Amino acid sequence: PELGKKYSVEQAVILLIVRDLKSIYDFEHIRAILKVAFNTISDRSDDVISPLAYYESCAHVLHAIHHQDTPSMKDSNL
Repeated sequence: PELGKKYSVEQAVILLIVRDLKSIYDFEHIRAILKVAFNTISDRSDDVISPLAYYESCAHVLHAIHHQDTPSMKDSNL
């Protein structure tokens, strides 16, 4: 954050995104991902997707994966 100020919601979400991506990627790859999605980190007007929308989308995907019904082996056509 700027000196003496609190983190904005977008900055806090970016920290959460970095935290999540750390389990998969190194910082060089995380930096590249953030650059593609958010362009200039300090300028929210040039984002391809907002940090909040990105994080919310990831949460929806993970929720759907976690709560999907998995077919039993007997229901499979394999």
